[in-house]
Amino acid sequence: MTATLPRPARPALDALLDRLAGERGPLAPALAAFERGIGAVALHETIPAARPTLLAALYRARRRPTLVLLPTPDAAERAYADLLCYLGESRAADLFLHRGREAAFGSIESPAERSARITLLAALDAGTPLLVLTSVAGMRSYVMPRTVLRDLRSELRVGEEPGWEATIRRLHRLGYERTDIVGAVGQYAVRGGILDLYAATAESPTRVEFFGDTIESIRSFGIESQRSVAPLEALEVLPWGEIPRDEIYRSNVAERIGGDGPRERAVRAFLERGEELPDAWIPFAYDRPETLFEYLPDDALLTLVEPATLGAIESALDEERVRARSTLLADAAAEELDVRDEFVDDALLAEIEAPHPRLDALHAACERLQSLVLPGAIEGEAPAWLPRIDASIVVETRPSEHYNRQMTLFLEAIRESLAHRESIVILTSGIARVGEIFSAAGIEVLPMARALAEGGICIEHGSIDGGFTLPDERLRILGDREIFGAPPKRVKLRAVKEGVPVTLADLKVGDFVVHAVHGIGQYVGLRSETLFGVTQDFLDLHYAGSDRMMVPVTQMHQVTKYAAGDGATPRLSKMGGVEWARTKARVGSQLAAIADGLVELYAEREMSRGFSFAPDSAWQSELEEAFPYDLTPDQATAVSAVKGDMERERPMDRVVCGDVGYGKTEVALRAAFKAVSDKKQVAILVPTTLLAAQHYRTFSTRFAAYPLRVEELSRFKTKAEQRVVLAALAEGKVDIVIGTHRLLQKDVVFADLGLIVVDEEQRFGVMHKERLKELKTSVDVLTLSATPIPRTLHMSLMGVRDLSLIQTAPKNRMSIKTVVLPGGDAVVTRAISAELDRGGQVYYLHNRVESIHAVANALQQLIPRARIAIGHGQMTEGELEPIMQRFIDGETDVLVATTIIENGIDIPNVNTMIVSDADRFGLAQLYQLRGRVGRSNHQAYCYLLYQGHKVLTEDAKARLEAIREFTHLGSGLQIAMRDLEIRGAGNLVGAAQSGFIASVGFDTYCQLLADAIAARRGTSATMEERQEAVIDVKVSAFVPDDYVPQVSQKIAIYQQLARARSESDVEEIAAGVRDRFGPLPRPLETLVEITKLRSIALAKRVSRVVVDERRLTLGVGTGFALDPAGIPKLQSLTRNRFRFAEGKILVDLPPAQEGPSERRWMPLLRGILEAL
Repeated sequence: MTATLPRPARPALDALLDRLAGERGPLAPALAAFERGIGAVALHETIPAARPTLLAALYRARRRPTLVLLPTPDAAERAYADLLCYLGESRAADLFLHRGREAAFGSIESPAERSARITLLAALDAGTPLLVLTSVAGMRSYVMPRTVLRDLRSELRVGEEPGWEATIRRLHRLGYERTDIVGAVGQYAVRGGILDLYAATAESPTRVEFFGDTIESIRSFGIESQRSVAPLEALEVLPWGEIPRDEIYRSNVAERIGGDGPRERAVRAFLERGEELPDAWIPFAYDRPETLFEYLPDDALLTLVEPATLGAIESALDEERVRARSTLLADAAAEELDVRDEFVDDALLAEIEAPHPRLDALHAACERLQSLVLPGAIEGEAPAWLPRIDASIVVETRPSEHYNRQMTLFLEAIRESLAHRESIVILTSGIARVGEIFSAAGIEVLPMARALAEGGICIEHGSIDGGFTLPDERLRILGDREIFGAPPKRVKLRAVKEGVPVTLADLKVGDFVVHAVHGIGQYVGLRSETLFGVTQDFLDLHYAGSDRMMVPVTQMHQVTKYAAGDGATPRLSKMGGVEWARTKARVGSQLAAIADGLVELYAEREMSRGFSFAPDSAWQSELEEAFPYDLTPDQATAVSAVKGDMERERPMDRVVCGDVGYGKTEVALRAAFKAVSDKKQVAILVPTTLLAAQHYRTFSTRFAAYPLRVEELSRFKTKAEQRVVLAALAEGKVDIVIGTHRLLQKDVVFADLGLIVVDEEQRFGVMHKERLKELKTSVDVLTLSATPIPRTLHMSLMGVRDLSLIQTAPKNRMSIKTVVLPGGDAVVTRAISAELDRGGQVYYLHNRVESIHAVANALQQLIPRARIAIGHGQMTEGELEPIMQRFIDGETDVLVATTIIENGIDIPNVNTMIVSDADRFGLAQLYQLRGRVGRSNHQAYCYLLYQGHKVLTEDAKARLEAIREFTHLGSGLQIAMRDLEIRGAGNLVGAAQSGFIASVGFDTYCQLLADAIAARRGTSATMEERQEAVIDVKVSAFVPDDYVPQVSQKIAIYQQLARARSESDVEEIAAGVRDRFGPLPRPLETLVEITKLRSIALAKRVSRVVVDERRLTLGVGTGFALDPAGIPKLQSLTRNRFRFAEGKILVDLPPAQEGPSERRWMPLLRGILEAL
């Protein structure tokens, strides 16, 4: 390895950019022309791969605001990723990718996208020298006028007096949304004198505390935890909506969309309902709407890339618009759409032809600003809006050769270049690997400055879309794509700015619950009752017959929510607990047999011996560094657990569970690389041929830079090809083989197999599983499962199954915007066209095979340009695979399919899904289907359509509403999530579980299973951990209404306290509540202290504490032992007024004094518990 290869300490490839823009560099004439004040310069003969480098050099030399207009969103994204590489992560704040507003129906925009747009407008208005990239589609939306933005800009500062009421009114006017809990940018919440606000341009949400009208403090807080993080001095508040909530703008809209057709009637109805004006209506709201061009200061540079293509794309977008509009008007004219329906109103409103900016607007901008034109290879007649070119400069750039891992060829070419004193810059994500190649070939690697000055080769860390050559400069730039054929790792996109607060309650009126003693009941509400002068909140539970039970919130830990598969409705238990105890015993005895099997299997495996892998190699760390995303905490834990298992001598048998798209493949990838580094072979077993092809692509791409051989064994290979692979496998020439159950056949022989990775084991047949079992005895096995399992079950199975859970969504994955509305040509056309316009693909889900061809034909008529294919479950695998493969390769745009797309295949380019007759699907199914989109850094959409004329059943309505509410990421649709977890439990423990789960509820089932396993293993730890202490006292301990008005948030606080296991847990929860709502009121302080006492009692094995007027009674459980040293303490605390009875300690209380009784016994109880 050469010694001159540190990771770059400087922010970017500055030396390279300085050379291009230096006095003798190819860009010097252009820079000189701009300095002289020349209006428009054309740079000829630049190829797409070279443009980002040249733009980066120009921008670095001038540091002026620059707007680059590219033909397509995809071109803009690729250029953005390259610019980020050349300018360096440290300057990421100066780079902006402006996507414009989605034209998709109802224009639902992710909060992060809107926040980015407002931030961009604010920065341009402030004159920040930004480099902004946009596309023709991005430029086709107006923005709020600059004067309005300036008027609405304001600041909140500590010590100032903006006025409490005035601040709230102002936020409403600026378009912010008021919620109970702030979960995304653009929201605010009000509690007492505390204002939580996630301002449009802020990095994180802030908590502003007022005293009267004065701001006392401002601090940032975390979305998930809702806890304060750091104090701030001031907070800038910019508008969230681009049309303020002022009457003048509403009347402007009404006036400008006059007339009396169905659409105009819809607009009037919309305005009468007081609905929010969509940003798409900016042209109607303002007298003079503006574009990004108006925001550019006079010293800005406007860059136009391939003007001829820009014009062609604009015409195509116009045509599309006209077509989409005609289908909708036909619907409306045929009276198919009932304008009374709110959703249909929306569909009509979306079609209101709001004017949009056109390229002609460039003419005015070009007259005011300097411009740079980068013509394409073939430019026809110059469009009218193009500025007159004042200076033409040729910068000849050529594409680089591709070596595609042929190292001999590559090294020959490098030696030849060096002989001609060329400078070669290599940008790679595998510095060490490339360094080793040169070192072995005896080629010296120089620091960048020297290589550029004298000719020579240098290697920098980076990832570009493509390399290029500047022949006149004797300069060559190469990336991973040229050397290894590997596509560049894509860039991390901007922060998501939304999340799921953990402080939300999951208990709603009507839910079924399980009480530890009385069994299954139904929760009918939270009641506040005052009995004998003591006020408390109670959970009101309804049992079989007319039985009712009031559970004080101090005992809420005895109540859990009931869940069973597929939303089963349970039978209510009889109160009293006898029947419940019988049910639990019945299920427990069945689970005992399962526990026996699991424990025996584990013991056998502990005894067997396998291969112990070496610690990580240097290549391993490099491969991991090249991963373009940060691992989530769960992923990191799983990776280190897997490596730990591999380094041990007994064979690994680990299951990694995680939701679709949460990064299980990355864990498998790293394990496979580790095995191969130790000269072992890896077999990756997947259920379908398509999945094999997908994994083959993923593994080949990631390992392209390394001397490994990855092969695929499936029906995609001919018999002859299969024979070649099998022979190479037996000779040890293949390192990794990926295949379907074909890998389990007897003719597959490995030279030295070290690791098997099984994807979705539950989808293999019994025979295949048996064959796997034979292999498992001596080889490491890693199983990946997309059916999640709950943490509770995970804990109890820890001793018998090695499990890793991945439950955190990858960072910057946007949530999927879900729209529920009646189907119609218009909606479908809009949705598909919008996706095709941004270069994406669409799933159209139609779950009836008999009419699927008719649907595909109708779609073809609606959108003639779309390439449509059909896939359904009645096709044989042989018929279906080529269709799917073409879709994966991007050769078709729309796949009309039945639910076969539910399983496993990952196509990041598909970001719109349309589900027709969505009301026929179950919740878990909808959730999993929806997870098929949103796998890339684009905003994904899921349209759930139902037939407008059909009355939905209550149940179907509830399902659709539920999935729409849970557009939040990984909020895992609590309900569906339970459904899937229950399936996951069945897969792990044995299939026939649903009966047991339904009779006791999922949580109790998990507890009983844990107990059975603990009993078999002779560890009572899990059982002890779950012993609960009950404190039965008559004091006012609750959350007052005037402190927390929302019932759901009250319940969330009660639930958090109920789950606390230690004093520090309770203190943490109390601190969180204090932070969000202000100082704790007296009754809540009492509740907090009682919860602390409960946690001490728990630790001391005290199972029950009863306090009445004259006496304190402590019930002690099994395992309670009194420390003899504690007796003198007890004597002094109670002045000798205590005695022992059967399983009890009795303490007489001192006579009553003035004031609340709890002052008398609480300190005493704490003292006694601590002394025990």
